[in-house]
Amino acid sequence: ARHATIPVVNGLTDLLHPCQAMADLVTIAGVMKPTDATLAYVGDGNNVANSLIELAAVLGLRLRLATPASHPPAARVMRGAREIARAS
Repeated sequence: ARHATIPVVNGLTDLLHPCQAMADLVTIAGVMKPTDATLAYVGDGNNVANSLIELAAVLGLRLRLATPASHPPAARVMRGAREIARAS
């Protein structure tokens, strides 16, 4: 990124995958108003789940997660999202 002549977006890390969450939002928005939707996520509490949690908190979306107890979303993401969600 330091040597690039164009903007560089880090599409994912082990903790977050914001580009996937944005793509999911665009897909939903193509069908309905996102705030009218309930987003369901089933799987490990991985980087995609963490980013969907943050997206839902920021935009005030309804999100339902089903993750194995052995693979929950990141606790720090959940704490931060709860704080953000209070304002949204």
